[in-house]
Amino acid sequence: MTTDPSASSAAMEALAGRLRPGAGVRQRQAVLPEPLRGFHQRLLGAFVTETGPPDASVVGRLAAELELDPQAALAALAAIDLLHTDPATRTVSVASPFSGRPTPYRVELAGGPAVFAMCAIDALGIPQMLDRDAHINSIDPGSGQPITVEVHHGAWRFAPPSTMVLDGRIAAGAPGRTVADCCCPHINFHLDRAAADTYRTGPSRHDRPAVGPGRGRPGGRAGLRWPARLVQPTGGNGMTTTPTSNLITGRRRAIGPLGTTARVLVGGLFVGSVAWGHLDRGFHPSAWLLGLVGFPALVVAGQWLRARRNPTPLQATGPVAHAANVAAFVALYLLEPTSDAALLFYGASMWLAAARGYAGCEVLAVSNWLLRRDDQIGCAVFWPIDQLEQHRTARRA
Repeated sequence: MTTDPSASSAAMEALAGRLRPGAGVRQRQAVLPEPLRGFHQRLLGAFVTETGPPDASVVGRLAAELELDPQAALAALAAIDLLHTDPATRTVSVASPFSGRPTPYRVELAGGPAVFAMCAIDALGIPQMLDRDAHINSIDPGSGQPITVEVHHGAWRFAPPSTMVLDGRIAAGAPGRTVADCCCPHINFHLDRAAADTYRTGPSRHDRPAVGPGRGRPGGRAGLRWPARLVQPTGGNGMTTTPTSNLITGRRRAIGPLGTTARVLVGGLFVGSVAWGHLDRGFHPSAWLLGLVGFPALVVAGQWLRARRNPTPLQATGPVAHAANVAAFVALYLLEPTSDAALLFYGASMWLAAARGYAGCEVLAVSNWLLRRDDQIGCAVFWPIDQLEQHRTARRA
């Protein structure tokens, strides 16, 4: 497949001319005509589906599938700073949020593979973009101390919990400089606010890019599918220290429509059976008090004490845990004083699990909600449904 060099140059200039100053990754991708846009998306996907960053053979195969000249297509993507290759190896080296070269931001996706991100924000964005659990390894650039991030069923844990990120929107660099050169090396994880502020205001700050303050706010959200957006220079060093909680797009639902519907229906059956019985045979407030207040309080207290001794999430999801959980429910249900209370506790907890999208056993729905945890106990009733939906989602992805 051959391409007229002058025509390619003109096409690249036309693409660049359609970009407004400071256009971000989404805006840059939006100006791509098909099939270039599809080529870019396939190259991003290849970071996850191939054994490593896309090399010349992968690039050639994907370009051939779309009847594109590989070199002309790569040049067009590079012209608008969407993707760059290593001249020596001809492997894709930059394709935000992925890096084809080792960086301090390693993202180990659940079920594989492990990939490198261009910056700290990209590292947080990759699991959300792919809708996957992940383990992120990084370091504090000042001290070299390790920093890890875990995401499981949408619940995020940072070690240390005081982890911060220097966030901002990079000023447009000098001609020929890319976002990967100007911005990414400076968006790091830091042990705490003091470490981040030391980095931001340190002696070498004149070597860092001028950036405008980010839009993060307490409890706010940031679009993490792509790295920080290019803007016009604001003057000075305007990097802002951002709590990692502001960089998470919210808790991802771990159950789908079937799991949600099943919990609503079974929970309604449990609560409705108690309500019907009390309407028919007389109201017993003690059962409602024990089921809706007593049992949840006991579970929350137990999980709080456990978390103080061992903050590691509880992951009791094996066959023994499934059997023990069923046995506990049966025992409470068969005992006359706790029968109705057990139905109310389990039923109301199922409704809460459905509302929160929680995939674990409903027993811990209240404690996970109040303690902001993601402890798991095996659930024999809903586990098959949840597994079916996860497999279907994985196949579609």
